[in-house]
Amino acid sequence: MDEAQFWEIIEESRTDTKSAEEHGRALARTLRDLDDDELEAFEEIFWDVRARADQPDLIRLVQTLTDVKDEETIMDFKDWLVSLGRERFYDIVQQPDLLLEFQNTLVAWDIPSGLIFSAIYQAQEGISDEEE
Repeated sequence: MDEAQFWEIIEESRTDTKSAEEHGRALARTLRDLDDDELEAFEEIFWDVRARADQPDLIRLVQTLTDVKDEETIMDFKDWLVSLGRERFYDIVQQPDLLLEFQNTLVAWDIPSGLIFSAIYQAQEGISDEEE
């Protein structure tokens, strides 16, 4: 698996979902279909991609908009940012002010906890939608 395939999985699992929670469930279902090596590669790429959001200007803007300072919540934000797909992710990482488009979501902190990380865990453990 390469980064292009990673983004394809993220974006295809987002298609036809109406909420972040639905996206997380769809992503977990897709990841459960991967073999162990593919799932491991997906997870490694996820950590690498998410680390690219460690931009001081971006994190400061998130903290200013939300008054959130703890690292766990910032990690949830970065998961959510990856879940938006390749184009939005890289646009926002390169131009943090584009995040203002999501100001209402951020201010209300309508961001699910560990969206992608949870989907990876569910796939690794073989947890189905019914068991969540």
